Amino acid sequence: MDNLSGNGSAEERRSGGDFSRLLSKEDVKILSQIDNRKFIAALLQEIATIALTIVVSAYAAHPLVYVLAVFILGSRFQAMGILMHDAAHYRAHTHRSLNEVLGEIASFATPFSMQGYRVNHLTHHRELNTDKDPDWVRTDHADYKFPKTASEIFLLLGKYVSGARSFRELKGILTDKYLNDYPARLKLLRASLVLFLVTAAVTMGFWKGLLLYWLLPSLTALAFFSYVRGVAEHYGLEYEHDLNASRTVIAPAWELWLFAPHGTNYHLDHHLYPSVPFYRLKELHHRLMANPAYAGSAHITHGYITGLWRECRACRPMAPRNA
Repeated sequence: MDNLSGNGSAEERRSGGDFSRLLSKEDVKILSQIDNRKFIAALLQEIATIALTIVVSAYAAHPLVYVLAVFILGSRFQAMGILMHDAAHYRAHTHRSLNEVLGEIASFATPFSMQGYRVNHLTHHRELNTDKDPDWVRTDHADYKFPKTASEIFLLLGKYVSGARSFRELKGILTDKYLNDYPARLKLLRASLVLFLVTAAVTMGFWKGLLLYWLLPSLTALAFFSYVRGVAEHYGLEYEHDLNASRTVIAPAWELWLFAPHGTNYHLDHHLYPSVPFYRLKELHHRLMANPAYAGSAHITHGYITGLWRECRACRPMAPRNA
């Protein structure tokens, strides 16, 4: 297969500039230190938010409260996935076994295992935006081709938030060789837990709650937030060198809570230094901004519903992805 994006191989893209020494080794070592308590606290906070949202919605028994709950749950399921992402980089806990357990717990809010996600994601880092990047290959369709008109974007967002795109996305996940490359015993454990949960829901009479507060938010709000975040991370960019092959988004706190929790808005910074855990990414960004090479060349967008919206409508058309 030829280069999918027309933006060159990872090696060719890096020839656009040498950004390998933006920070000293000592700075990176300090920023990469893991604080076990911060990951566990974040995980417990997300679980508590999910539980509280379900309780409030069920108690209120009002359609508008339920719709709000669906969006909150979708955003928190994504937040759990972002915590899983840190575990995939071995950033959740200094004890390797606990890192794996915590990552798999977080993964239950997503359609895939943390270990399978790790295989996919580390390949994505090595082969960013090329025909060897599984994420780039999986998104080789019209939804991720920019620029688009305002009406095209609104229509597309409607398809994600309505769940119209979810089954196609799930099919891609369930058949992906990278995402499903993890031990058979873990596959059996995940399948057994899901079967147990569904059986318990049917026999104990809370199957409607499972549909209303797990399945429906996953197929609608989670799909919506994941799409917006995915576009923000790697699409509508210049793809000339490592500092404009990913995007960092500076946004208000409420946008970050919904679209990019746990520092995932600093996605360019993360790709440069993936050893830095999520709670140190803001500090990493500030240190990078002090370097003129980064500040002058990094693709930084201001706002998801403002800056990202403008860039998706006005960016340079991507070269065709060749088969």
